[in-house]
Amino acid sequence: MSHLPGLLLPHIKVSTKPEEDHKGDIQTGMLINKKIAFRLFVAFTLIWMFRPAYSFADTQQRDVYQFEQRIVQLVESSDYFSMRTLGIVKYGTFSSPIWLISFKGDAVKTKKVFISGGVHGDEPAGPEAVLATIIEVANDPSKYEHVNIDFVPLVNPSGWVNGTRLNAAGEDINRDFHLLKSQEAIIINDYLLSRRRYKLMIDHHEDPRYPGFYVVTYGNDRLSLIADVTQKVKEAGYPLRSFKCNEGYFNVSKKMTPKLKNKTFMSYARSHYSKMAYQIESPISPNMRDRTIMHSMADQEFINSLR
Repeated sequence: MSHLPGLLLPHIKVSTKPEEDHKGDIQTGMLINKKIAFRLFVAFTLIWMFRPAYSFADTQQRDVYQFEQRIVQLVESSDYFSMRTLGIVKYGTFSSPIWLISFKGDAVKTKKVFISGGVHGDEPAGPEAVLATIIEVANDPSKYEHVNIDFVPLVNPSGWVNGTRLNAAGEDINRDFHLLKSQEAIIINDYLLSRRRYKLMIDHHEDPRYPGFYVVTYGNDRLSLIADVTQKVKEAGYPLRSFKCNEGYFNVSKKMTPKLKNKTFMSYARSHYSKMAYQIESPISPNMRDRTIMHSMADQEFINSLR
């Protein structure tokens, strides 16, 4: 299996924007502190990824505060990221922010990208994949200067804490963007309305029914790109799900997308916010590291295709 570029500690590098006129001792100290903070964050992430396979037995041990601290450490390690709260979800005594982490490229003309995970709380590779992609971007921001990226790593914090597909109100958020009844869908949609259009949108999921990786897309006219991306995942040593006409992806036609019985976040995104809307699915049988790699590899390939 190939490894995800930038996740191995010896290769870590952190780029910060240079000051205009002077580089004093204070700036040097700040750079060293940022490098140390970033190394600690990546080390913690690697430990998390190499832990034993996911089990529902430990779902109550998940802590949104600890997850938030991982995000904060990463954002504070780089000048290219910002973090804010889109809204707070509340269910009885439980409450949690939905965080937005934004990356701003340096190019004169940039394209907007949206990446999310954790819509279903029992699919933990999604949030990990979003953080892995943030690490990749932080390692080499110049490689991503052509894009501005909005990351929402944990759409369903109450489901993630409890290891459940649904949120604490029993709602399937992935099916709710066309209805906008759940707190989570309303919060995220309000933000998307303010952003209007994205060049690319990706939502990360896991599928326990199939042993292979695949991508679902809606009304897409760039199927050769999706085929290339999934083949690269396969070349890295990961299996793909087979369909009748192809391997690794399924395209819902533009005509059928509005007629879907089980509408999803990305089918909604295709109709309202982006012509390139992808739902990425990994099998749950591999360990967390491999599942995370599959997802983040696809993120990187799709983003690089926008050059």
